[in-house]
Amino acid sequence: PTTISAALTTSRRDHASILNPNDNKIYLVGGIANAANRALTVEVLDLTAPSPAWTAVSSAALNLINTASSGGLIGSRVYLAGAGSGTGNPSSVLNVLELSGT
Repeated sequence: PTTISAALTTSRRDHASILNPNDNKIYLVGGIANAANRALTVEVLDLTAPSPAWTAVSSAALNLINTASSGGLIGSRVYLAGAGSGTGNPSSVLNVLELSGT
């Protein structure tokens, strides 16, 4: 087995993790960066790189995404359903992130 040791650009918890088997990339979306702040970035790990490293991807759509959402990949889009609002309230929003070009 291969072990990859790559530090996130933003430490986080309660995020969504999505594997794209078409390009061998892992995406981490949203979550909590610390006790008071949401992580408003998507991070990408390219498993085909000689030395895989997490890269932050800017996304304005993450203003809607918070914590503990469930997600899935269809084509080049990640669908994230529900989640917590960061204030403890549940969300009924379905967020769609376009991954092409990341």
